[in-house]
Amino acid sequence: MSTEAPPTFGEQVFKKYFHACAFFRSREEEYRIMARFVSEALGEGQRVTYLVAPEHFARQKQRLEQAGLDLRQNGDLLDVQPWGGGPISDGSFDIDRLLAMLEALFEDGRRAGFPRQRVFGQADWMYDHVPAPEVLLEYEARGNDIIARMKQPAMCCYQLDRMDARTMMDLLRAHPLAVVGGALYENPFYTPPAQMLAELRAQRKAL
Repeated sequence: MSTEAPPTFGEQVFKKYFHACAFFRSREEEYRIMARFVSEALGEGQRVTYLVAPEHFARQKQRLEQAGLDLRQNGDLLDVQPWGGGPISDGSFDIDRLLAMLEALFEDGRRAGFPRQRVFGQADWMYDHVPAPEVLLEYEARGNDIIARMKQPAMCCYQLDRMDARTMMDLLRAHPLAVVGGALYENPFYTPPAQMLAELRAQRKAL
């Protein structure tokens, strides 16, 4: 069962904030970030859920096992799930249902006896299911409240070459923590959820 050890990523301990973003240019870079996040969770006895794009599901499971993170040996702690079930199974992006799924992951873990747990999300699905960047920003902003209340680390991983500079900067602003050069830092560009949601409402009114 999980211990009460504080969650870490490298030398950084998750204390004040728990919601992080990581941007990558290659699958190898993404994999290194994910493997570190997962392996540290398992090493600390924490449950971790890895939400992966359906088209990468089989490959990522294989790569985890090649790295020694065998699902058969870590079945109680490591849960790999493909995005596509529930909130986006019908091709739509339902923010409320997706946030409910995130909260349910943490609640289910606690009921199973894991007070410490993590979520790592491969965000490739957004390019096909989100109708506009503003919708994704609302999801990330509102997700901050759930993650802060649960006090469990969640990391979102985004592919840089599939977004413009403005979207990247807005996504960065939606996360209080960011991975830079393989290390986790407090994000000086972070915009609190209430402020970001007010900005999004103002943008919609201006259209």
